[in-house]
Amino acid sequence: TLDLEIYNPGSFKINTTYNFDLQKYFIRDSQGADASKFSGVLENSISFNLEKVFGENKKIIKPAQKEDKKNIDNGVIGSLEDYADYKLKEQEVEYTSAVRHLQKIKLFHLYVPLEEFSGNNTFYNQIQTSGGLFDFWDSERSKEQDFGQEITRLEMPYNNVLAINWNHSFVEKVNKSKFYPYEKSYVEDNYNYYKKAYVDISQGYFLGNGGNLKNKLTRLGIRSGYSFDPKFQLQFNNYYFYDSEKFIGNLSLRNDFGSVKVLNQYTYNGFENRKIYRWGVDLQLFRNFVFSAQESRDFNKAELIQRRLEVQYLGDNNCWYLGVYHLQRPNDDRVGLDFSLNFGDENYRDQLERLF
Repeated sequence: TLDLEIYNPGSFKINTTYNFDLQKYFIRDSQGADASKFSGVLENSISFNLEKVFGENKKIIKPAQKEDKKNIDNGVIGSLEDYADYKLKEQEVEYTSAVRHLQKIKLFHLYVPLEEFSGNNTFYNQIQTSGGLFDFWDSERSKEQDFGQEITRLEMPYNNVLAINWNHSFVEKVNKSKFYPYEKSYVEDNYNYYKKAYVDISQGYFLGNGGNLKNKLTRLGIRSGYSFDPKFQLQFNNYYFYDSEKFIGNLSLRNDFGSVKVLNQYTYNGFENRKIYRWGVDLQLFRNFVFSAQESRDFNKAELIQRRLEVQYLGDNNCWYLGVYHLQRPNDDRVGLDFSLNFGDENYRDQLERLF
């Protein structure tokens, strides 16, 4: 990836990015010559941020109130002389929160300036259809949205598309005293920040295509989520396709208890009339170990799609990683081993993949 920041005064940014990839295919002599493929995606963009704060973080101390003693059961047999016929309630403290609405608007153009294939012509003809692909990386970048794979359908097309992303985030600023009223190890101005909600909208337009408006519009993508509290989040994603009037969407319920994460997800694909339920749970122990289990099932066919059990370990000082997994599919049952060494990657801890 080549990333060039042309202008960034702080309020907005002009940027150019070029992502390129190269594949080399080694083919048996009996099936002809080897093959190689090179392509790249050029993205030119301008983006800017807007924000507005609603509410204010305040500590409100409510004055003590009188309470009639006649309504108080003191648990004493008989009566005692009263100095007054009322008592003062305990002083009440209330904390208010503030919510910041952040908007990021990005206008960008995607284009494939160069794409080359050399070598085995039989293999080249093979990757022109979805049935001839090993995975989506085998397709040409300018054509990968045409093969109907779900993972590429949801991406913004690369071939001469003008697009916009309009992302909204709502971040709540809460005083820690609201949740830890008896703790004295922090100051009053110590806050927690929670992403309460987000809505991300993306839409593209083919500049080179002819035809009517439906054929020139890319899919409409809407990603959204809401956190009822830091441990409970609901997500809804939907992608609508104008030309076919079909959609792909999913609804997810995520529970994050820190060391334990739980996922329940329902997915619908209108192109294949496919309904999938996926569940997963993982447990992190001693910072270095992650144990996880995941399963996906097809509602229509009432059969297993995939089941995966995995144990991951990250060595001390983030120097090495080891993962052992058992993967089950209808026609596949395997045990695998992943091992890697860290050569200075600051984000190496991301090797410990959790559910979300």
